[in-house]
Amino acid sequence: MDKRSSRRRTPEELLADVELAARGLGWVPPQSEEDVLQVEREITESPSQLPEPLRDVKAVFDRSGDSLREQGEFIRPPEDPETTANLARAAREAGRITPEIEESMRRDREAAEREADGETDGPDVR
Repeated sequence: MDKRSSRRRTPEELLADVELAARGLGWVPPQSEEDVLQVEREITESPSQLPEPLRDVKAVFDRSGDSLREQGEFIRPPEDPETTANLARAAREAGRITPEIEESMRRDREAAEREADGETDGPDVR
């Protein structure tokens, strides 16, 4: 038994050991740019292969398609308006949105919400 194993470990040392083990098992995503670079090096040095049944993407979807359709499990767009607004802005690659465009977007959103609530028959055409 070495000296390290015979003394009491501090909570900080134990936490560091747990974090190191979790990272080593791939349970913790990379946290820094250096972590990402290290993972990329490891993947490049020893790439993994998908099991044979998963290599044909079309076959995978064909096999799972019926069960997904039966369950009604499909990817749905986010329903949180703030998320939708953030995604719309991100889609513009963080380009500057003029006040006029911002106002037009606000009117369009309000019109769509009114239409969804049954308050109007069509889009706002101001």
